[in-house]
Amino acid sequence: MRVLRTIHYFRGSSKSAVTVVRLIKGVIKKIIDENYKVKSFFIETDIRLESYPGQYVMIWYPGSEEIPISIADESGTVVRLLIAKAGATTEYIHLKARIGDYVRLRGPLGKGFTLVEDGRVACVAGGYGVAPLFYLTKRLAEKGVRVHFFLGAKCKEELLLLDELSTFCERIVVSTEDGSYGYRGVITECFDEYLKREKYDIVYTCGPELMMYKVILLCCERGIRSEASLERYIRCGIGLCGSCVLDPIGLRVCCEGPVIDGNILLKTDFGKYKRDECLRRVSISGVSRS
Repeated sequence: MRVLRTIHYFRGSSKSAVTVVRLIKGVIKKIIDENYKVKSFFIETDIRLESYPGQYVMIWYPGSEEIPISIADESGTVVRLLIAKAGATTEYIHLKARIGDYVRLRGPLGKGFTLVEDGRVACVAGGYGVAPLFYLTKRLAEKGVRVHFFLGAKCKEELLLLDELSTFCERIVVSTEDGSYGYRGVITECFDEYLKREKYDIVYTCGPELMMYKVILLCCERGIRSEASLERYIRCGIGLCGSCVLDPIGLRVCCEGPVIDGNILLKTDFGKYKRDECLRRVSISGVSRS
């Protein structure tokens, strides 16, 4: 295994605006079926990525397209990626990938979470949005930060990393929409109730966009700082193509995110619109607008 190459991308006319991207060869060392649609892939490389919670990599598996995946953990030279079956490429990886197969990673990319040094924080995750927050929680626990983790899913079978999270969190609150585990309902309802009696220095969130939008609104109402890790259609990962731009202020999720401050997000089309693979503006409900 080796670093394939280092690529320097220059943005604009100034050579000081440079993005350095490493192409890294890795091998799949372990695969865990987390549930019926999510697998953990443990990928070993010959160098540390030196990633930061909230960053992501572009992963290429032979025969498929390159796609962005949040880093769920990094320990030494082993990177953990949670990959959900959410399209043709991820379905192909689920079907074909085996232990011992080689992959190519490009990264780490993007802006991660702000790590506080002490105090108490809340993480609000929905579905496989737990991935970057799991990595964040581990790092915060190492600093002695107290973490209250709010985890939501449609049903018990879709809850992810619950046992592992219990190792690092002061408190875990779980909800399922069908009531099969924990509270019955959506996780934002539980979070709202806790905000009435608990105080947090910062709130981190990742999951379905409407869920994150609600979390940020709740935080803004109470003057609590918040950060959200966004999912957008990312192609280049270095801010060139514009497929992930947040209108109208032009933030590029791939490089100025994916983690963005909640107050800034409320100035954009976050929670209302996004762009599809053809760069058409589409409402979160799925109706094309332009």
